[in-house]
Amino acid sequence: MRACARNSHWSNTFAWGQNNDTGEGKTQSFLIESNYQRGRNAVYARWERVEKSGHELVLTGADESRVFPVSGYTIGYVRDLSHGNGIDIGLGTQFTINDRPDSLDRYYGENLGYTFEFFLRIRPSLHSHAAQEHSMHAVAGMEK
Repeated sequence: MRACARNSHWSNTFAWGQNNDTGEGKTQSFLIESNYQRGRNAVYARWERVEKSGHELVLTGADESRVFPVSGYTIGYVRDLSHGNGIDIGLGTQFTINDRPDSLDRYYGENLGYTFEFFLRIRPSLHSHAAQEHSMHAVAGMEK
């Protein structure tokens, strides 16, 4: 996480994983996410890509033994209703478009899958930079 200015932060994540539990060999997955928060408002974007076997997708025939890349692209917004009091409670919304190879159209149809959702987020508050500076000055003042 990087502090951009007073009361704003920008964080980025890259995560990679490998699954060796399929009969089709190793499959890969990754996630890239970026989150910008300023005060009580946060916006984020995420790209997820997972390789799924035809068996995991419950396909039939020759497709059952193939591996297919499946992706999701998400943008979202969260507004914290309670912020910095030990627990942050936020109300948010996000939009996701799911993508997959055209060869899966006969199973899932030709249209891209998408979702639009509203959610309630509850998480522990992050320590603010101002609170850390205040405690550092208080400790330094005690040394005098």
